[in-house]
This record gives sequence, structure tokens and C-alpha cells, in this order.
Amino acid sequence: MGCPCHSGPGACPSADLRSGFAARLAANKEWAARTLQSDSEYFKDLVGIQEIEVLWIGCSDARVPANALIGLKPGEVFVQRNVGNLVTYKDMSAQSCLEYAVNVLKVKHIIVCGHYGCPAVRAALTMPRRTDGLFSLWIQDIRDTRDRNVEALRKLPSGPQQEDRLVELNVLRQVFNVCTSPVVQQAWDAGRLLAVHGLVYQLDNGHLKALYTTDSAPHKPGSFTRSPSSTSLNSIASWRSSGGPEDEIGADTEEQRMSFEQLSLKS
Repeated sequence: MGCPCHSGPGACPSADLRSGFAARLAANKEWAARTLQSDSEYFKDLVGIQEIEVLWIGCSDARVPANALIGLKPGEVFVQRNVGNLVTYKDMSAQSCLEYAVNVLKVKHIIVCGHYGCPAVRAALTMPRRTDGLFSLWIQDIRDTRDRNVEALRKLPSGPQQEDRLVELNVLRQVFNVCTSPVVQQAWDAGRLLAVHGLVYQLDNGHLKALYTTDSAPHKPGSFTRSPSSTSLNSIASWRSSGGPEDEIGADTEEQRMSFEQLSLKS
């Protein structure tokens, strides 16, 4: 009997989809069996209460596995991923994750990790601003970072070098967004030990490149503080950095050097 949804020659596309998904379920059972063979208590331990110290905010790109990159197991990292590793104030998913990680899980480290070769960053450099679709709207924050640093980017050859630099600038911008978020500011005000890190993953060698790390308390040099004003989201513009690295990350010439505050806050 022929397939009711396919009258043409060759295999039924729907059947191919079903068999492909069935293969993934079978692979899951094989993985679970192998895992139990190597560690009979693995799943029992996973069900137990976990003490999580790290929140990872990264890109949705399948080539960037959060746990494996920093040598931690499932249950040891709280993960938030989206296209372009963004932490914007309009993204309730990212903000809810940040609030839960800081206030409930009591994490000690927040990692914002981008990666070279990021399609979202490449699109921010090449895709026309008026392109239809949600993806174009989503990467607007990366475009804004591009526009704030257009002069520095133009000093680099077009193509991979500009793209890699914008990857770094985007990570630094998201680090700033995390540090100036109400939940992180309140944690620092309460004396919590909480550090925020900006990293970039290098696909060609598997290494993580550290761009920036805050101190764990707001009164120390290099950390973030806010001016004495309202802590509402409307007061974000009044928050400022009290310090940071003097040199641009990865700068090759004196002309390319600028402070972290310029990178993140240039308008």
C-alpha cells in the first residue's frame, strides 16, 4: 500500500522523518546504558540536590557545548543559551534565568561566552537592517554594538578580522548588561561573592579566550557600581563602570586601543 501523503517515486519524506527521530530515541537508550555501565550511581546522583556555582550564558550554536568546555558534568552548570549569547533587558527568558541563578541557586560565577565564527555576529555585519523576520530584529543589539564601535572596526580588514572583533565587543557588551542588571547589583550590595566573566570560544582549537573578569564585590577597582539612583530598569543609563582594563582586548596597534568603558558604553 502506498503512502497516503506521498504519491511520487522514492521513499516517503514523512517516513524518513519518523525513522530519523526513532534513531535518536534509540541512541538515547544506548547512551543511558553505557553511562550506567561506567557509573551505576550517575542518574541517582543527578536527581539529587545539586550545588551549582556557575551560570553559563552562551550561544545556541551546537558547536559550543557548555559543560564540556569547562570540564563540568551535567547538573554542575546552569545554562542559558540564545542566538548570539545576548543578555538584553527586554528578554524575559534571560533575565528570569539570571535572577534564578543568582537569588535561588546562589551561583558564584556568571560566564558570558561567545564564539568566533558566530553566524549572528556575521549577520549583524552583513544583513541589511530592514530585513524582515524575527532574527533580524533579535540581532539588533549586536548591530548597536557594531555602530558604537564602527570607527575601530573599520580600521580592521573586512571579513574575518572585523567579525572576530565584533564577537569580542558583543561579549563585553553582554558582560556589561549582566553587571548592571538589578539582580547582580543587589547581590553585590548585599556583599555576595559573585564574579562575572567574558569569554570567547575558539572553534579551531577548543580553547577559551578570557576577555574580562570583574571583581567579586562592587567596591573593588575594576568591578561595576551604580550611581545612587533608582534601581529600576529605567535607570540603567545612570549606571557606570568604575574601572576596567586600559587596553582593548586583542589590540595590535596603539590606534586600536580603547578602554573597556569606551567599548561597552560608547554612544
